[in-house]
Amino acid sequence: MKNKELRKFNLFQTIDHILAQFNRNEARSLDVICDLIRKQRSWSKYVDDIWQEGFRISSDLPLVEKSLEHSNIWTATSSNSSKIHTVSIVNHDMGGIPTCDCNQFKSTLIPCAGICAVFSRLDSQLFSVSNLHIRWRLNRHPLYEQALKKLKLIDSTATPIKDTDTLFTPISNTMQSQIDLSAYNSIVYPTRSDVRYTRLNNLFKSVEPTANKPCDLSSQQGNGENIMAIAVRPPAKRGKTSHSDANQ
Repeated sequence: MKNKELRKFNLFQTIDHILAQFNRNEARSLDVICDLIRKQRSWSKYVDDIWQEGFRISSDLPLVEKSLEHSNIWTATSSNSSKIHTVSIVNHDMGGIPTCDCNQFKSTLIPCAGICAVFSRLDSQLFSVSNLHIRWRLNRHPLYEQALKKLKLIDSTATPIKDTDTLFTPISNTMQSQIDLSAYNSIVYPTRSDVRYTRLNNLFKSVEPTANKPCDLSSQQGNGENIMAIAVRPPAKRGKTSHSDANQ
């Protein structure tokens, strides 16, 4: 949509337009995830392209040596020693995945050429989901469970699985606006600033007695402990200071 058309929108129409775009993008993402599940993939094409490129250029690091001090530390070096990768095969701080000190791995968290070069010397499978950071694993995507339901691989009425290790917050339902345009247009907004100030001031005065009332929290809580009630003194009115406040 052109910017000129968007400028004609009011606030509600702008939000409705943004939500519509979000819903379309979410639907496209769901289709991509469903396609990956059908192909029994564990990560996206984006990750696979970077991983495969790292494997392809790992031949530029022919000198692979194991550290004499640490059994899990390896180095992968180019023939002219211009590139040196220090690789940890099992990094417990990163969930047990292999890591490298190169900028490529630090920026993507996808196995780089150094990791691929080390794994070429080991009797271990390189292209395994266990070697991939959890942020890139397909089953950690917020729409993964929804995709399984769409493919009828799990019961659509099943309780959502809680995963405290995931880096994402699952999206349970498509975002929807709670009001329509007629409700939005029914909102009365005073054009004069003094009228708006007066109404807002009156609203504050109506809730002031409740806000200034001391909070009684002396009743016992569920754990059997007493909580001390602390009365919060309201701020002094502007331009006036009580004697007690001045002495403190």
